Amino acid sequence: MTRESLAALVGLCELGVNPEALAQVVKDLRAEKKQMSEADVHVPDVPGPASTGDRSLQPAPRSSRKSDGSK
Repeated sequence: MTRESLAALVGLCELGVNPEALAQVVKDLRAEKKQMSEADVHVPDVPGPASTGDRSLQPAPRSSRKSDGSK
């Protein structure tokens, strides 16, 4: 696992995602990749958002509006 991947998982945990559910997703993805490689299907490594500059997986910026409804 890359540092970027680990940082993404830690960030998700900090946002309240269940760490046990994330661990299961990682296990499932690894098992799927292994099955596909055994079936001789090419599975490329997909770069994460940190290496591509893709910000689509970054949290949305928080609004500067006040919570009491004033603008």
